[in-house]
Amino acid sequence: MMKMKLLAFLLIFTHIAFGQVYGSKGLFTTPTSQSLPVGQLNLFSGMNLFGKPHETVSATETAKRNIWQGNVDFTLSYGIFENIDIALNLRAYQDSHFTDNNIPGNLIFTFAHGNIPLMNRELMMKVQIDILGGIAKYHNILYDDYFGEGLGGIGRVTFSYYLDQYLPNEALSLHATLGFKQFFDNGKDVTPFGITNTENKVYGNTTNTNAFMFSFGTTFPTSSLDFILEFDGYMYLSRPADYVIPRKDRAVGNLGLRYYSSDWVSFDAMMSLNIYESDEDVLNPANLSKRLLDGYSPWRFFLGINFSLRRQTEFADTKSEIERNEYKRKLQTFKGLLEEQDNADKIQSELERLREEREKAEKELEELKKILED
Repeated sequence: MMKMKLLAFLLIFTHIAFGQVYGSKGLFTTPTSQSLPVGQLNLFSGMNLFGKPHETVSATETAKRNIWQGNVDFTLSYGIFENIDIALNLRAYQDSHFTDNNIPGNLIFTFAHGNIPLMNRELMMKVQIDILGGIAKYHNILYDDYFGEGLGGIGRVTFSYYLDQYLPNEALSLHATLGFKQFFDNGKDVTPFGITNTENKVYGNTTNTNAFMFSFGTTFPTSSLDFILEFDGYMYLSRPADYVIPRKDRAVGNLGLRYYSSDWVSFDAMMSLNIYESDEDVLNPANLSKRLLDGYSPWRFFLGINFSLRRQTEFADTKSEIERNEYKRKLQTFKGLLEEQDNADKIQSELERLREEREKAEKELEELKKILED
């Protein structure tokens, strides 16, 4: 009961606070090449719910049940310089199916340099570095991605194509990210969930873990709603120990919505489906002839909320913002001229119609005079 109350409190609290999973600007699992404007603070929170059917076999019966998991993230992102922002992410809650769950979970610090033009601005690029801090108590979590104990890092490069380079958030955009993830977890304890370690033996990694990461995403924006489609995954180059439950390669498809209720608040909803996972055995250290519960959840549901707060200062906007604002001003002026031209065309059409009506009336009047004279 205490566990459920704590989870409910965290889920409620996350809907009124903190940051974005990747920090900076991005879709759900795919960063974009954009950076936060100088002085903008993003407070984002997201929660994941996922599960998997499991079959329990005993000497007398076979029972089927669903195993549910969940986690909650807080993130703060801030634009510190033009095209450069930082972020701090904390996994505040992670269900581990122990009586003492991962509270708090792991920590991620992000540094990103975006809006880098390529090919005469046909493409835009972002370089991002994540410093990983595995501070949680448990690191071998059922059905969730692996996050090693101690220090680690991720390096990513994102390429973005915007159909409208001057108003990138108002037209179709395509994004691709390639990355490399490294954990310095050699010798770290990865005792699996549910294993009673009576001998105080360390079931640890025998090498550092690293993986190649990829993600692709596209967004279809409307006036207040973005439709987002993504494909992401990773492939281990050096796998964690045989006892690690999430030691398989995987690929995931994401379909989501982002609703902008105002200029400073947006809401996220996403459904993920597991498309592929490699065939790797996960051993039970207590009984090497028996496999552990392994693999990933076939589905995952995500909800999040983001607050964007812009600092009011006496300083001028950055060069890129000035150019974008000037473009918007010119665009609004051009739209106004088009509307005026359209109105002028309508007035001209009405004048032509009245002239034709007058000429028609004059002809009818002439014909009437001829009839009266006869």
